Amino acid sequence: MYRLAAVCFAVVLAVLIPSPANATSDFYTPPPSLTGAPGSIIKAEPMMMALSLPTPDGAFPGTSTRMMYRSTNTHDQPNAVTGTYIASALPWHGHGPRPLIALPAGTQGQGDQCAPSKLLNQLIHYRFPLDLMTEYEVLAIDVFLAQGYDVVMTDYEGLGTPGMHTYVNRKAQGYAVLDSVRAALHIAHGRLSSDSPVVTWGYSQGGGASAAAGELQPSYAPDINLKGVYAGGPTADLRAILKMVDRTTLTGVIGYAMNSLRTQYPPIQKLIDKEANQAGLHFLDATAKECVAESALRFAWAPTTAFTKRGESISQLLDRYPEEAKFVDLQKLGTVAPTAPALIHSNVNDDILPNSQANTLARDWCRHGGHVWLTDAQWPSILPTTATGHVLGDLSGLVESQKFVAAWINGQVTPSNCGATHSQY
Repeated sequence: MYRLAAVCFAVVLAVLIPSPANATSDFYTPPPSLTGAPGSIIKAEPMMMALSLPTPDGAFPGTSTRMMYRSTNTHDQPNAVTGTYIASALPWHGHGPRPLIALPAGTQGQGDQCAPSKLLNQLIHYRFPLDLMTEYEVLAIDVFLAQGYDVVMTDYEGLGTPGMHTYVNRKAQGYAVLDSVRAALHIAHGRLSSDSPVVTWGYSQGGGASAAAGELQPSYAPDINLKGVYAGGPTADLRAILKMVDRTTLTGVIGYAMNSLRTQYPPIQKLIDKEANQAGLHFLDATAKECVAESALRFAWAPTTAFTKRGESISQLLDRYPEEAKFVDLQKLGTVAPTAPALIHSNVNDDILPNSQANTLARDWCRHGGHVWLTDAQWPSILPTTATGHVLGDLSGLVESQKFVAAWINGQVTPSNCGATHSQY
């Protein structure tokens, strides 16, 4: 959900480097009506990434375009989503057309200032006193750009654009990823085409979004030439996650999830109105405006029992309200399998997202006919509840996934262990 090292780096530098003024604030305002097919471009503009160098042939490691495109929300209605397409500065020496990596970000937060397309052109975002963030996905982006792959990153629904960010919503996230691919193909017409191989790659929230895109692609976007799906530390079972992340450094993400749910499903709002105390309402209102670093600083190790009138945790409340809990369960992955081959990577000692839910996703995909390789990374338990175990899984997954991505793009068959674990770390 965020890389601890990147956030610590931001903490050190944020007081020294103010955020530049965002000169394109109007860019994030959608037109009054949305027309065109899913993935069609609404507007686009050049964008310079903070960690890039201008050259006579364009920016290195890639030339960026900020874009707004038409997508679809969880209720199958049109919406406007922003994102970033990055054309690698390096030539493509592989077989066939140049590939495109759809890289949905891990948890950014819920405030509009947390949109990846805003953070990518800032080294550090900081506003007094605690509004702090850096775009940690630059590491993964640059790994792919350095191999000649182009990259597209969605902002997801409601990050930057009006409305609540629909955090870990299965359909909204999956649609946003798939339509970001369509939008990138429009922008890069002549460089990329409908034949270009596409891989979805993500970790944590991004892993869940990548997995959702893989599940939805056959029915929603059969025009996309999807070659593979990497789901690292995926947000596969929201009920299990809400229980485990409570009382950790990332308790704040529970606020993101509940804000997303109450915006999309009125019964969840009624449940909150009935059961949340004043501290709970403050928690929801605060996290709706924050990036993940600020939420971690404000709400680290907070128990959600402090946010309810009866002193129950969020998980206990959902157990007591099974009708309302159904809307949480709608976000569960694994009811269908991607038709493209998949890699699922999870740390056995992930201290934020249960390793068991990643294992269950692999078994579910296999049961539905998927071609799945599951790796349980054997990192030791280090500083439990601090997200260290979650970050370590991200790093090992970035390494392992590279050979799978290359194989998928080159048309090679990758192995499948259909739910059996395979340890490499």
